[in-house]
Amino acid sequence: MRNIWTIAQREVKAYFTGPVGYVVMSCWILFAGLIFYLILGSPSASADMEPLFRNCTILLIMVLPLLTMRLLAGERGGDQGVGTIELLLTSPITEWQLVLGKYLASMLYMCSLVLVSGIYAVAFRVLGKPDVGKIIGGYVGFLFFSGYVLALGLFFSSLTNSQIVAAVTTIVSSLALWLISFFKDNPSKSLQFLAWFSMLGHHEDFWRGVISLQEVVWYCSAIYFLLFASKLMVASSRWR
Repeated sequence: MRNIWTIAQREVKAYFTGPVGYVVMSCWILFAGLIFYLILGSPSASADMEPLFRNCTILLIMVLPLLTMRLLAGERGGDQGVGTIELLLTSPITEWQLVLGKYLASMLYMCSLVLVSGIYAVAFRVLGKPDVGKIIGGYVGFLFFSGYVLALGLFFSSLTNSQIVAAVTTIVSSLALWLISFFKDNPSKSLQFLAWFSMLGHHEDFWRGVISLQEVVWYCSAIYFLLFASKLMVASSRWR
C-alpha cells in the first residue's frame, strides 16, 4: 500500500505543477459554469442539476484522457517521455502497485474537480429546493463515469509510447462507447447487446438520483477489467 501511495503522490504533484492539470481544471470550471448560467437563464429554470450532469459527461470524455495519456506512455521515451519504465519495472514494486498508484492519482485529481463543482450544488441549494438525492446520485455517477474513462485512458496509455496516440485513442473509444448507447432501443438484439457496453447507458440512473447496485457492479467490473488489462500490458513490457 505504501508503494501505491508513493506513486500516487508523485503523479498528483505532477498534475498541480504542470500545465495539464490547470488546463483540465480551467476547462471544467468554464464549461460547468456556462451550463450553470444557461440553466439559471432558462425561462423554465428550476433547482435541478440533472442538465449539468448530463452535459458535463461529454466534457469528461474530452479532457480526462489528458490526465491519463502520460501515466504509462510518459514513462517511456516517446513524446517527451522520461524513459523510466525500465527503472520502475526493476524496482521493488509490482505491476499492480504501479497501475493502481497511477490510477489512484488520476481519481484523486478527479475528486478535486468534483469538489470545485460543489459550488453549483450549494448555489442551487440557496436559490431553490433541489432534490438532494439527485445531487448525491449525480456526483456518485460522476465518479463512476470518470473512473471508467480514466481506466480506459490508462489502458491505452499502457499500449503505446506516444502520449498523443494514447489521448486520441481514448477520446475516440470513449465517444464510440458513449454513442452506442443509442442502440438500446433498436429492435436488433445484437445492437441492444452492443449498447449494454456503453457507460452512458449505465450512467443515466445516477442523474435521476437512483444508485442501482446493478450499475455500480457494472462500473466496478468494467474498471477492474481495464485495470487488469493495463497490468498485463505493463507486465509484458518486461519481455519487450
